[in-house]
Amino acid sequence: LTAKLLMEKRGRKILVVDADPAMGLSYALGIKDRGTIAEVRAELIKSARVAQDENDRQQLAAMLDYLILEAMKEHIGFSFLAMGRSREKGCYCTVNNLLRESIEALAENFDWIVIDAEAGMEQVSREVTGRVNFPILITDSSLRGIKTAEAIGQALNSSSQAAPAGVIFNRADSLEPSQIKHLSEAGLNCLGSIPSDQNILRFDQEGRNLLDLPSDSKAVSALKNILTESKIFPA
Repeated sequence: LTAKLLMEKRGRKILVVDADPAMGLSYALGIKDRGTIAEVRAELIKSARVAQDENDRQQLAAMLDYLILEAMKEHIGFSFLAMGRSREKGCYCTVNNLLRESIEALAENFDWIVIDAEAGMEQVSREVTGRVNFPILITDSSLRGIKTAEAIGQALNSSSQAAPAGVIFNRADSLEPSQIKHLSEAGLNCLGSIPSDQNILRFDQEGRNLLDLPSDSKAVSALKNILTESKIFPA
């Protein structure tokens, strides 16, 4: 929805990054033909195994730039880049590192980059989103969700990354004073809440592109107000 709102501001170059290996964002945006950073890594490893000398290594560096541009897909109003899933056993550290480097290399070419990060602490500890200006924490209304948001906020504050802009409660029709109190005690701002939206439920069930949601949908309107009032959304 953030990408949708930014796209309504004409003339801005937007990159949307799906940094979750599950790639749920690509489904929400109706993107089927996509390259991934994981595929770039696999291709580089394949080529590196046969590299013989310095000239081969220089060609690998040039290949990286080319493969990243190939993985990045152009769509109407935005560009899209997915982390993807590694086919090898073990953690995603190498793919995360490549994703971080890719974002840093591409950043100067875009006015806005919207990153959908994997839920939990991993993205903070691996500093995948090291250059993000406005880290926004998303939670449900449960105490468990709030405590997780608090832990992520503390991790951001103790890292070299930007402090969180605040917390948004998702699918929450109202907020209890106790919820806001919990966040305040943890040094976090409550940016607001996004209510349940039947339009989104229907779009998800039908596999429709969420960018096609009506602009007056409850969730879209609520998020626009949140991002505007918090001065994250461009004037």
